[in-house]
Amino acid sequence: ATANTPTQNTSARSIAEAVRKADAFTVLCFWRVTNMKWPLRDCPLAVCDSSSITFDDMVPTQLYGVTSSGSPVPSLSLKYSPQQRWFSYPDMTNDEVLVFKHFEWDKNKNNSENNHRKTYRCCFHTAFHDPRAHAEKRQ
Repeated sequence: ATANTPTQNTSARSIAEAVRKADAFTVLCFWRVTNMKWPLRDCPLAVCDSSSITFDDMVPTQLYGVTSSGSPVPSLSLKYSPQQRWFSYPDMTNDEVLVFKHFEWDKNKNNSENNHRKTYRCCFHTAFHDPRAHAEKRQ
């Protein structure tokens, strides 16, 4: 099935409607490498400790190419801050998985603009080119 099938669009609409009506929801991410003969050395996953991020670190952005319509999806990115604490997971193998809470929202906790600024928590994550992997290739 493709992303344009009625079943998938209906399902996506159902999920979106359930989220709108919910008092709270959590999004979990399950991250693992696939089809790797060796541990992943270049471009490992890194996650940022959400308690090390300030509201001013977050930058509104848009993601393109993730919807079947091509419409942009609102997102957030981070600008650099030396106070951010990042943790990487190098050398992951096919039989390992990292589970992290990507996002959590509770309308009872996030009911005002000021409170939202204090309690907004998500797990920013990225892959990065690890210079140690490139050094190993050169040797």
